[in-house]
Amino acid sequence: MQTYLTPLSDSEVCVGLFSGMGHPNAEIRDLGLIDPEVNGAGGDGIGALAGQLEAGTIRGCYVAGGVVRGEHGVGGLVGATANSMWGTDSARVVGCHSICDVVGTSSVGGLVGSSRGLIADCYARSVVTGEETVGGLVGSGYTLTGCYADGIVTGERYVGGLIGSSGSATNCYAQGTVIGNEWVGGLAGYYGSMTNCYATAVVLGDAYTGGLMGGGTERYTVASFWDVEASRQQSSAGGAGKSTEQMQQIGTYRAWGDGDSAGVWTIDDGNDYPRLAWEGRPGVPIGAVAMADVAGAGTADDPYLIYRAAELEAIAGEPNEWGRHFKLMADIDLMAYPGVDFNGGPDGWHAFTGVFDGNGHTISNFTYRSDGWGSAGFFGYVESPCARSTRGGVECDPNATGGVIKNLGLLNPVIDGRLEHQAGGLVGHLDMGTVCNCYVEGGLVLGGREETGGLVGGSYGTVRGCYVVGATVIGTWGTGGVIGGNVGDVRDCYGICTVIGETYVGGLVGDNFGRGPITNCFAAGRVVGTAEVGGLLGANEGGVTASFWDADVSGQAGSAGGTGLTTAEMMGAGVFLEAGWDFVGEVENGVEDIWWILEGEGYPRLWWEASDDG
Repeated sequence: MQTYLTPLSDSEVCVGLFSGMGHPNAEIRDLGLIDPEVNGAGGDGIGALAGQLEAGTIRGCYVAGGVVRGEHGVGGLVGATANSMWGTDSARVVGCHSICDVVGTSSVGGLVGSSRGLIADCYARSVVTGEETVGGLVGSGYTLTGCYADGIVTGERYVGGLIGSSGSATNCYAQGTVIGNEWVGGLAGYYGSMTNCYATAVVLGDAYTGGLMGGGTERYTVASFWDVEASRQQSSAGGAGKSTEQMQQIGTYRAWGDGDSAGVWTIDDGNDYPRLAWEGRPGVPIGAVAMADVAGAGTADDPYLIYRAAELEAIAGEPNEWGRHFKLMADIDLMAYPGVDFNGGPDGWHAFTGVFDGNGHTISNFTYRSDGWGSAGFFGYVESPCARSTRGGVECDPNATGGVIKNLGLLNPVIDGRLEHQAGGLVGHLDMGTVCNCYVEGGLVLGGREETGGLVGGSYGTVRGCYVVGATVIGTWGTGGVIGGNVGDVRDCYGICTVIGETYVGGLVGDNFGRGPITNCFAAGRVVGTAEVGGLLGANEGGVTASFWDADVSGQAGSAGGTGLTTAEMMGAGVFLEAGWDFVGEVENGVEDIWWILEGEGYPRLWWEASDDG
């Protein structure tokens, strides 16, 4: 049905063809308004179809042309929706659209002005003008799902391509142009929760301006992106910026094809941005990557090959596969997977017992905020098959392979393990497994109850040829730059990072409480603690051989093990050669060529760091 509407009202509230709806069973469906002229003067709740939707459903309705004017809560279709006595989302706008001009002062939107209900599968292509809380679809909103906006939005503050301020959005996008003074964003001016969303709108603002959001809570922004080229914005309060080419590639959005988002999106790969399936645009469905989609067989001769974040996610969701072989084939950036929504490695309760070969590649911007009691890290819990057989009273096979992490680098990880027993940048708990030729550069590891390390939280295995540089490690009991608590074998490792803890705090290891040896290691970072604090080790019950710490930099004159040196001594080869370290170019201490040094300019480094083959 189509209706031509020209309401002129002296009323100051609830102006529209229907002034309001107030029962959850009430419904208006399949009604079109052509060229409406709605003048709500200085009123609140002004919309072409309904002034206020207290409860009930508006479904399949639209506005084509015309203009809607008002003061507060002004929308092209509906002025305002509200959660009433009937409960959350009792007011619903579903499958509707608006193409008109909307003018107001605050809470002004192309479809709905102010929403406290549900808006689903809707769109707006409107010119929206206001002052505060102005959005292409909704001015201020609560729950949006499967919606988009493509219009021109202008305002003073809290101005967004889809929504002005507040609420939650899932599977939404915005394009067009957004212009404002402060709190201006391609999708939202200021927002709370955003999942699987993107923006390509041109964004122009003076302060607090972002490609996706002008302001908001970054930790609640999940798998959401903006086009840095189209938006002309290099930053955002949340989300990940991508080039236009990346924004039009299906690989960017693989995480969108899982769970409740399965089947929601399509994409014409390489030619267009993602579109909502209900739009019927050309393209193929965006599907989640399953283990069946990951190349390889998971064997030692034919490992699973990992190229993208989506493949890491597929592995994370299949604990039955964690005893297999994996090989990283490209550098991966996990900026789009913050918080607990993505964990690239096994959690703290299920052990990884396979072999993960980083193949010399890096994983960047991994963020994990724990919400349980266990072990936090990219790999929460790594265990050798030997550990299980030994506990069962069976002698361990020395040739057994498993529980191995090698040749992998983490860049700028953020691990919040305050609720866990152990926290490490790479591994939370290492049980008779092996970590070799791995490193962490930058980032933060925040531990809670015990054993916090820049690389490994608690080690009961072997850590060799590894380092941590530029990270900050903060814990309580047993805090170390590389390992928090150690019972295993540590060899040819170093830490150049800031370590802050309470008891048993060390630049390399916080508490070396087992009999496992520490050999040919050093630490050269600031170490701060309350009790049992050392430049290299906070506490020690094991053997320490040919290991050192920089007493100048650490601020610690003592250590439970090792030898303190000046910075000048630490940057020369002499002391290390005398201690038996195997350097490139000498053969008296061995021919493996483990270490190298640029004397007078830096500390010793592992030779594999400079090797082309890792």
